[in-house]
Amino acid sequence: MTGPRSRSGAGKGNSAGLRWVGADLVPGRFFEGDDVARRIAPFVAAGALPFALVPLAGASFGDPEVLIAAALVVSIVLLALYAPWGRLPTWTQAALPLAYFAVIALLRDASTATPSPFDPLVAIPVAWFALYGTRVELATSVLALGATLALPVWLIGEPQYESSQLALAGVTMVAAIALGGRVQSLVARTRLLAGESQAILDGVQEAFIVVDEEGLVTEWNRQAERIFGWTRDEALGRPVVTLAVPEQHRDATREQIRRFVETGAARLVGTRTETTARRRDGAEIPVEMSVSARRPGGRWLFNVLVHDISERKRAEGAMLEAEERFRRAFEDIRVGMAIVSIDGIFLQVNRALADITGYPEQELIGRSFIEITHPDDLEADLEALREIVEGERYGYTAEKRYLHANGDPVWIALNTSPIHDEQGRIAHLIAQMEDITERKATEARLTHQALHDPLTGLPNRVLFAERVRRAAARGNAASFAVIYLDLDTFKPVNDTLGHAVGDQVLIEVARRLERLLRDGDTLARLGGDEFAVLCEGVDEPVARLVAERVIEALDNPFEIDGRRLRQAASIGVALHPRNGQPADSEAILRDADRAMYKAKAAGKSRYALFDGWLSGDVQRRDALEEDLRAAVARRQLRVHYQPEIDLRTGRVTGAEALVRWEHHAHGLLEPAQFISIAEASGLISEIDDFVLWQACHQAARWRAEMDPDEDFIVSVNLSEHRLADSGLSGMIAEAISHADLPPSSLCLEVAERAVMDRRGEALSALPDLESLGVRLLIDDFGIALSSFGTIARLPRLSAIKIDRSFIAGLGRSSEDAAGVAAIVGLAHGLKLVAIAEGVETAEQAIELRALDCDRAQGFHFAPPQPAESFGALLDSARYGELIPT
Repeated sequence: MTGPRSRSGAGKGNSAGLRWVGADLVPGRFFEGDDVARRIAPFVAAGALPFALVPLAGASFGDPEVLIAAALVVSIVLLALYAPWGRLPTWTQAALPLAYFAVIALLRDASTATPSPFDPLVAIPVAWFALYGTRVELATSVLALGATLALPVWLIGEPQYESSQLALAGVTMVAAIALGGRVQSLVARTRLLAGESQAILDGVQEAFIVVDEEGLVTEWNRQAERIFGWTRDEALGRPVVTLAVPEQHRDATREQIRRFVETGAARLVGTRTETTARRRDGAEIPVEMSVSARRPGGRWLFNVLVHDISERKRAEGAMLEAEERFRRAFEDIRVGMAIVSIDGIFLQVNRALADITGYPEQELIGRSFIEITHPDDLEADLEALREIVEGERYGYTAEKRYLHANGDPVWIALNTSPIHDEQGRIAHLIAQMEDITERKATEARLTHQALHDPLTGLPNRVLFAERVRRAAARGNAASFAVIYLDLDTFKPVNDTLGHAVGDQVLIEVARRLERLLRDGDTLARLGGDEFAVLCEGVDEPVARLVAERVIEALDNPFEIDGRRLRQAASIGVALHPRNGQPADSEAILRDADRAMYKAKAAGKSRYALFDGWLSGDVQRRDALEEDLRAAVARRQLRVHYQPEIDLRTGRVTGAEALVRWEHHAHGLLEPAQFISIAEASGLISEIDDFVLWQACHQAARWRAEMDPDEDFIVSVNLSEHRLADSGLSGMIAEAISHADLPPSSLCLEVAERAVMDRRGEALSALPDLESLGVRLLIDDFGIALSSFGTIARLPRLSAIKIDRSFIAGLGRSSEDAAGVAAIVGLAHGLKLVAIAEGVETAEQAIELRALDCDRAQGFHFAPPQPAESFGALLDSARYGELIPT
């Protein structure tokens, strides 16, 4: 049975170590707990016993002493039951047992017999304290015993109390202290052992049940209470089969107990088995049970340990279910799956992986992934495997190639993750592989189409410019030449023989040029009848030799549809580095283009090497830089303006501000002749600010003379170096404010290459454009591999300006026309204005209008000119029709 618990809570905290004879007893706390009445029953019986001796003692129940003693006993019992002991000090509970000495003293005084029959009763309180009290309480009770026997002798004396009573008191005290102390020690030791045993039983995670040979429960620990729902009091003395055994197993359990008692053998005893048990609520639970037998006192007792394994069974079931789901997913999924050892050996593979690689499943198991990995991808895979095993990375994701069983490469998207064991070590890897061969082929095809000319299969302008840029990015360590070709007599072929013959000529030119090139050289068709060659690792003599061989290769007639056609070319050559000075890719292409025009001007079928006056030695460049510094300081720079024309109405809608340098020796210089020096020397910011300031004030003066409803915009080029200038927005705000120019009348032109090369800075360097209200234009659009997302996120973007290289082929190349149409469509899709630059012929202007281009500028309309001349143009041509019909 479960012992009483203290009302104050103190007994509960100490009961585990002091359990004795089924009751939780704390020494000194006699009257606390839920079962006080039962605990003091012997105490009450001891209080009633003296009154049974009253007739033998010659006393009467009417004697005052007897009545007082009876009232005192009743008071003691009532106090034991109802006093708030939990709120009183512990020592106060010793007062009631000690009060029995007063009861005995009163009855002894009422007795007429000598010695009194009440004398032996003085041992009752001493026995109580020996069993339930502390050492101090025991000692106090022994002193009270002596006082009860001796004080009457001293106070009253003979003849009622003989002097021999003193000896009796002394002997009784000695015997009480000796026997009481020994009993108290034995009781404390018994309590300790019983408490430790019970604490062990109550603390184990298994139910501990003791069953006798009749099948009745004699012990039932707390874990048994938790598992089965029966309290200890309810379980003790009841058949175990009715408490914990399912009905279908009860007869077999009784039979096994009976057989063991009779024969000493039974299947359950001495084994650990898994079975089912029954709870109080009727639910059956899985348990693990072990039974042992012992025979104290000639009767068999069975110790039963029961462990509830419901959680384990649920976990096992969940694990089995998860394993089954994993197995089904592993086998049925259409993605290749493999479990791989940390050495790279396939331990388990699914059917999809076998289909991807072409090897049967059993042939893959035990094989290393190294054996089926493409050699070009193996190094990255091995490094990733090492990093995963050493804990430097968690997983590995890559697109790589396997070698199919037939030898063909198979592209896969690989995702590998480690699986850890219970100790946290990597047990193996799990890999998922998706066949992406078809996607890779599609990507390669689309990439090739985007970067190659559909007619000749050669790289197009975008790819060629990118390869030149990469070559230039390597600096002076990489020398190369760009050879620019323009066919001299191609237009008449197209006009007289038709585009089909013209296409055959272009294809034949491409094939002849390809035969001249080395491995690593790049031949591209830039559009129309223009080709270019990038030769890396060459110097000037070799570049000249290549140009001569090109002229020689094109000198022989072409056989096209039975016709013999001659197709000479003008060739321009630009070298990197130029006289030890590096240049960017755009400058190199521009130099080659200029050299080609120089060759064309000198006659047909020849080449020219770019030898601009800026390609001189370092001393000349340093001197020019000093001159430029002086020019900036003395304000010797000029601003010219080139008009922008509305292709629908012919109206002048704006102007681009272009800087010029009035050099004392070389005359009026264009930006291409000194901007690179300005950028290298850091003067570019001052030049940008000068042009911005001049353009804003000039535009404000023009607007003052115009109709207020006219929308006239002045465009100012912003160099790449200014994108990182935190003071840029402040300078712009100051310029438009000082000039009293509406912000929307100012447009900043930023090269597409600058936006792409400095993408993060480009997007963050112009944060105030939105609040300033000025416009933004992307210049030279089409020569870089632009990110649509980057362009779309630029603030206040209003227009894109199509690079002049696209315009040059209009009227001669359907591909260039398609390129211009695509850019115009992109601009309109983003709600932007499309502007063409470099328009030099009426034919180009007409085709641009047909392609729905919005505006144009170029020498066909007017060259860049001083503000005075531009003002006259503005007056005469503001509403003039500059577009030929």
